[in-house]
Amino acid sequence: MATSENSRSKLGSKREVAPGKWVIRVQAGFRADGHVRRVSRTVYGTETEADIAIAQLAQELGVSQAAHAGVTLDMYYWGVFRDSPSTRGKPRSRASLREYDRQMCNYISPVLGSIDISEITHDMMRSCIERSGAPAKTKTTLRAVMRRAFDDGWVTVEPFRRRVIAPKAKQAPVEPWSIPEAAEALRRLAASDDRADLVMNAYLILGLSGLRKEEALAVRPCDLKVTTTYDFATGKPTVSEYIEVCRAYTDEDGVKETKNAHSVRTVPVLLAGRERLHQIMDELRPSITVEGGTSVTEQVREWSGQRIVNMRGDNLVRAWRRMCVRHDLRYIPPKALRHTSETIMAATEVDPLSIMDLHGHTDLGTDYRHYIKPGLAEREKAARQVGRALQIVEGGSADGGFNVTGRSAETL
Repeated sequence: MATSENSRSKLGSKREVAPGKWVIRVQAGFRADGHVRRVSRTVYGTETEADIAIAQLAQELGVSQAAHAGVTLDMYYWGVFRDSPSTRGKPRSRASLREYDRQMCNYISPVLGSIDISEITHDMMRSCIERSGAPAKTKTTLRAVMRRAFDDGWVTVEPFRRRVIAPKAKQAPVEPWSIPEAAEALRRLAASDDRADLVMNAYLILGLSGLRKEEALAVRPCDLKVTTTYDFATGKPTVSEYIEVCRAYTDEDGVKETKNAHSVRTVPVLLAGRERLHQIMDELRPSITVEGGTSVTEQVREWSGQRIVNMRGDNLVRAWRRMCVRHDLRYIPPKALRHTSETIMAATEVDPLSIMDLHGHTDLGTDYRHYIKPGLAEREKAARQVGRALQIVEGGSADGGFNVTGRSAETL
């Protein structure tokens, strides 16, 4: 029902001129002639959508902090936050926004959505997080929104200065492939005649080279480069084949730039898979003809610009699982190939700084906390080294053959 009544707040006013049609107006500053500057817009939708549009228009016009009273968390999130850039100054990805929207709709808006954003306290946010069905994700979303509101001047007290505990569900850690398991996977896929295994083999090589799942999905033939360097140790030139990592692929955003500047790097292709990767690309490459008015050069250029693993991420997971069953390989998620790569490098005593650089990290702690997972063979090796250090020998005393002298009971 249309009404001529004006609904006013400190931000602006709204008036429903027809069912579902609103005229909003925001006042900000003065024009050159000295008159008050007022900006009006027509909005179609519900009253809540009109309120969101008012908050968005006020943000565009730079309304002062004194006028922020009455802006609810929902109004700020849908009207301002979603269109604002991330902390890296780039538009937020669709994947991030999808997760933020889910947390807002399911857990945050029912509790805090209608409250003035400037009146939301630490205890309110903590209660919302503790009552959530996904506390960790709710905390991430609420912290991102409230800190952005603080940076924009909508909130005067910096949020989350005190800790909020968000318990996470315990999950069994992913055990990456050991060196024999990774070698066996390479051998079995290289020997397979199944065309469905070609793409999986390419992904296996790229993953073991140290690329993230999203990075491996974005690699094109034109990203593979060959260079020659001089090896001073042998006195001979060394031919190296590497990938220029600068793109990533997600189902929500498609092909985009990598996560951050540190992810842009050059990664050598796994030595054991270089020849096989070229064979795979030759088999996947469509036949090139001179018919249809398109030159061979143009067809080759078009093919080299297409993704090698040209499939969606969710389809990759399903195809990867089927491949593991088909070849009797222990299943690990496709993203765990990166863990396998780092673990193998650590086990073969690659320099930690090289491990960090090859995988696009800026902190060694990231590698050791999240990616390097020593397997049973490495644990057994560590146990044997400790045993040798303690000089434990068979046939010792009941306490394991070790005493204050460091010799076995038999020797004594």
